[in-house]
Amino acid sequence: MVNGENKHQKDGVGVDSATQINYQLNNMGSFKENLWRYASAFHETIVWELKSWQKFVREMWPLLLLLIAALGLAIWFAKPAPPKLVLMASGKGGSYLALAQKYVEFFREHVYVADNELRQRAWKIFQKEKNKESKLRKK
Repeated sequence: MVNGENKHQKDGVGVDSATQINYQLNNMGSFKENLWRYASAFHETIVWELKSWQKFVREMWPLLLLLIAALGLAIWFAKPAPPKLVLMASGKGGSYLALAQKYVEFFREHVYVADNELRQRAWKIFQKEKNKESKLRKK
């Protein structure tokens, strides 16, 4: 024991406030020393974190690769690609036809635009299905 202090009092625990302030003032370094200490501690922490991540990846790379592949497959199947064929019907004149023609111009650049014969067959199939539904509703 030095001057009646035990090991707890040396750290400033269990000491009156004047002694605690005196202890802190005596153990304070200059601003430059404190800044250097904090910067080096920060640097060591960053280096340690990077090394721990590097070790984690080195040990777990097969599982990480499998996880990324599974995630890629899940996204591929859950959100399929947009259709390559678009069928669209509009009236014979008016604003709907103008809008349909704008869509055709847009779709020509991105997807396959069906020829007139295919459109007519699709329209007939649509009409047949619509007639079947209306007959079922009437019953």
